[in-house]
Amino acid sequence: MMIEKIADAREIIQKLEQTVRVVGMEVELPVLVHQVCDRLHTPMWKENPLFARTIDCCRRRE
Repeated sequence: MMIEKIADAREIIQKLEQTVRVVGMEVELPVLVHQVCDRLHTPMWKENPLFARTIDCCRRRE
């Protein structure tokens, strides 16, 4: 079960990284977060500072 959870988490991170690349690395972070949330249909994360940091980390990894 734990291996499955880790695989799910990796899949989520890969999806976030891919979406960040599509939206654009140069976009300002608040705009990037909103656009990523719109593309992933997750409006509830738009104001979440931890999610914004995750998006920022995805941007820096590229």
